[in-house]
Amino acid sequence: MNQVKGWAPAARYRRGLGAMVLALGMLALAGCGGSSSSTPAGTGGIVGGKAYFRADNGTNGNELWVTDGTIAGTHMVKDINPAGDSFPDTFTAFAGFTYFRADSDGDGISELWRTDGTANGTTQVQDIAGHALTLATQLTVVGNLLYFLSDSDFIPGSLYDFELWRTDGTAAGTIDVSSFSAFSDGSTFDAIQITDVGGKAFMAGSLNGLPPWHLVATTGGASTLDEVRNSGGTAVVNPQELVAFNSALYFAADDGSNFNWELWRSDGTAANTKLLQEINTGGGSFPESFRVLGSELLFVAEDGSTGRELFKTDGTPTGAAVVKDIYPGFTGSGPIMLTLANGLLFFRAGDSAATDLWKSDGTSAGTVALPVPSPSQFGSFPQEVKADGARVFFLGSDSTGQRLFVTDGGTPAALGPVIAGCSSILGSGLGYVAVGLESAAAIGFELWLTDGTPAHTFRVPGVTPYVPCG
Repeated sequence: MNQVKGWAPAARYRRGLGAMVLALGMLALAGCGGSSSSTPAGTGGIVGGKAYFRADNGTNGNELWVTDGTIAGTHMVKDINPAGDSFPDTFTAFAGFTYFRADSDGDGISELWRTDGTANGTTQVQDIAGHALTLATQLTVVGNLLYFLSDSDFIPGSLYDFELWRTDGTAAGTIDVSSFSAFSDGSTFDAIQITDVGGKAFMAGSLNGLPPWHLVATTGGASTLDEVRNSGGTAVVNPQELVAFNSALYFAADDGSNFNWELWRSDGTAANTKLLQEINTGGGSFPESFRVLGSELLFVAEDGSTGRELFKTDGTPTGAAVVKDIYPGFTGSGPIMLTLANGLLFFRAGDSAATDLWKSDGTSAGTVALPVPSPSQFGSFPQEVKADGARVFFLGSDSTGQRLFVTDGGTPAALGPVIAGCSSILGSGLGYVAVGLESAAAIGFELWLTDGTPAHTFRVPGVTPYVPCG
């Protein structure tokens, strides 16, 4: 096997989690990365109208919390580690439960857990032999199964050795898929990204932890891994940015010789796994941040005559083209934070004048900036963008400082007080937004709820959120 070092574009995988956003800000005087508060890793796992996150009430440490968008419905679910912090994160809804990671004994090794929203219904997930599944990551729902990586034999101080697992929600149905792989040389597969394409799991990752990355899929069944080769019969080199579109897998991959990533397509068969279009004939276009908008796939790339701009494709071999050259020339507008809402794509981009939130319907004329009222000198400069049904919330700046804004594609409106210090929007669901911020009168962090209107923006007492910055 040829071992070629791959190049990985910055990962920006962000999942919309329904309709409630959890945004948390840190007190400026505490400093970014302070240790006196909890570390929410975002809400998620929306089940039964409730979203889960982690927070600190000043007594139990960083533990599992739940909210239904009201003060009365925001509370701790369970003190998983009574002696300290359990740091729950990676919340994923599956089969009527919310799955997540937590450290139950303070040894720094998280285990896979699930909850139904009650203390008694919050339990560790174990395999058929009764072993805890530690260091679970990449939780991805594919059809009626949950796939994830786990190092079930991890020993502190040793190197990680992740295996690919899947579960149907039962102990008997929780198995190590890696042991059923179709690699004749006995290689083990470590998934970097897992994507659902019509009920099949497509995965990009490495064999035995070594480059280059390979493309595999559960084409032979939910518990069998098969390597997906290209139409020439050789391995797909360094696939990444996997996305389902038009009942197939679209992704970026290298040609194996010159590190020029281009747009590829696969249906899981060798005959139909091939380069879709060479967007930049003079070098790689490095496509990334794929988002499906209607009948088109939007993404960020460069074609040699533009810098990095917003592109689209209809999935045909000649269908890729730039949507709009926002910042003409080789500089490029550098779109990031691509977020779908209300039939539009929202993203941050900069031209020669300012950096603002933009929206696009997939056409050049329909791709325009959304300046905030009373803008700062260099635009709103969004720091995070999250979808909330037909709206997006984003942290940006106006002439008064950093604010939380909301828009459905019209002029953004500011909500709540001016934020001091760093902050982060961490998830969505339920039609309310939870915001952690520091106002002028605050001492420490404050958790707020808002439905997107000034009249229904209020503080939740007794909860101290924290977000890492940097």
